Amino acid sequence: MFKFILMAILVFATCTACTGDTAPINSDTQMQNTVDPAIALSEERLEKLSEVVRSLRDSDSNMMFPREDVFRAAARKAYPSQDLQNDVLLDGWGNPFVYTLYGDHRRYRLHSMGPNGTNEHGAGDDAPAREGSTEIE
Repeated sequence: MFKFILMAILVFATCTACTGDTAPINSDTQMQNTVDPAIALSEERLEKLSEVVRSLRDSDSNMMFPREDVFRAAARKAYPSQDLQNDVLLDGWGNPFVYTLYGDHRRYRLHSMGPNGTNEHGAGDDAPAREGSTEIE
């Protein structure tokens, strides 16, 4: 769903750029302009956080994913920030990313709550990391 929305936004932006027409500014256009940077920032940070998770898993001889507190501490160490605007643990809308470790510690899910800031557990407008739902076989 997230990829479909992103693709629709990119197609619309490309089409308007080709025709040279100027779209009237309305709330949908304003929303689109504010969402694009947030999506890009969220995807960039999700990739960085996924790397932290994989690194921690690879350093574990049992090939287990880390607990949430260990993951967050490692992310802060790998990507220290002096302010909230540059905090890698926040998505493009200023909400914390959701990291879920499943009971067997061999599966996890990492996602953004999306523009509405509500955790819909990966559904709705939540945006998952590309490899953010991982299971070790």
